[in-house]
Amino acid sequence: MSTELHPWYLHKSIELVEADPTRAWTIGELATSCGVARRTLQKHFRRDLGCTPVEHIRWVRLQRARQELLRAPPDARITGIAAQCGFNHLGRFATWYRARYGETPSATLHLARMTPAGFGPGAGASGSGPVAEKGTG
Repeated sequence: MSTELHPWYLHKSIELVEADPTRAWTIGELATSCGVARRTLQKHFRRDLGCTPVEHIRWVRLQRARQELLRAPPDARITGIAAQCGFNHLGRFATWYRARYGETPSATLHLARMTPAGFGPGAGASGSGPVAEKGTG
């Protein structure tokens, strides 16, 4: 993402979320932290990234959950990983995860346990964000 294409406050809000994705961010907090109005931030997320701030936060959390599932130890539990990544409702987490990645969290965990480290889905590639998959947030 180039600063010439997107306003600085959009970059700052993305950095804030990525630095602390489990925080219960509100659009108001992000906007205040960036020194802009809520509506301005919402407008630029939608216009420049094709998603809302809430969808972006969810995407960052899902990405982190997938990374954790792929490198989870044998005794890891999906509920613990979901909670650690900021998801409080396991059913919604599973629904959003499946919509995003085309498989359930348990399928990812099972595959990670069956695949040697460094190989398999997502190894070394985490995507480049909502811009790369516009409309899937």
